[in-house]
Amino acid sequence: MTARFSNAYIQRHFFLWFILLVFAFPIGCATWDDDAEVQPWIPGRQAQVESRQTESRPAVPPPPPSQSKPVQSKQDTTSPSPPPAPKQPTVQSPPPSQVEAPDTPRLLRVLTYNIHHGAGMDERLDLNRIADVIASVQPDLVSLQEVDRGVGRTHNLDQAANLGTLTGMYAAFGKARNYGDGDYGVAILSRHRILDVANHPLPSGGGRETRTALEIEVYIDGIGKVRFVATHLQHNSLPDRVAQMDTLNALFVQSNNQPVIIAGDLNESPQTPLMSKMNEQWLISGYEEMAPTFPANRPSVMIDYVLYRPLDHWRVVQTRVLDESVASDHRPVLSIVQWQPPEN
Repeated sequence: MTARFSNAYIQRHFFLWFILLVFAFPIGCATWDDDAEVQPWIPGRQAQVESRQTESRPAVPPPPPSQSKPVQSKQDTTSPSPPPAPKQPTVQSPPPSQVEAPDTPRLLRVLTYNIHHGAGMDERLDLNRIADVIASVQPDLVSLQEVDRGVGRTHNLDQAANLGTLTGMYAAFGKARNYGDGDYGVAILSRHRILDVANHPLPSGGGRETRTALEIEVYIDGIGKVRFVATHLQHNSLPDRVAQMDTLNALFVQSNNQPVIIAGDLNESPQTPLMSKMNEQWLISGYEEMAPTFPANRPSVMIDYVLYRPLDHWRVVQTRVLDESVASDHRPVLSIVQWQPPEN
């Protein structure tokens, strides 16, 4: 009995131990090997793992705010082809950022500049450099000569409009002739709104280059309505220059005492009979003492002028040839004048 009981006892207990080993061993394994694979149940462990994973990823920038500007399409970011040339003359009129209150009595700053289509003495085409020269003297009115519009050599730009944008001034262009697929002529920049504009062809003969006089009208506080004219006279024909100056006098001398200013490259030195005659009818800024203006790198002759009418209502305060020897083949001329209104 004792032996049989012992064997039965052993068999029952062996079976119980076997059951315990089969079911308890995997639970113990899971507990011992927790660091290798089973991590969520350990306090703080998941946060540490997620932190390491986040640090290993590349940073992703936040999306732009809703008020940011929309992204342009490819078509929007490419340079548009130039529009068809509008009728002559044209006016580009972005309003200036701010116009300062005028002095009393009113001082006016006038600049004339032959820009050589933006090509400098260093043979570099740089319209920004021209704009910097203009802006440096803060002019009210600017006469520009040798200006391109839609011409291949100057990347088909509307140079007058571009200079207007760069300087924050109103701009007008007057065509003198065709040049390649574009136009060539003179332009005006104005710190004051342009009220009217006209382009006056000037006489030329013998198949020579055609010339023009671009006129605008502006209203200037302290002076009133002013007619401002940009021109560029014939360089290789005295008879043409005589006829062109006669036309300018016919157009603008009889102006009923309205202020008139002509500025430009007249291609005539001050000692000639032609300029002496003009000096009798116009107040020429710095006529007797002005420095030479051409060529820019070593100027030897004065051919760029600013002229005023009526003779007895303007006083020249200063005439200055700017010390700019590279940006163009001419040096610009700044004229500062004071308007003296007629006595009532």
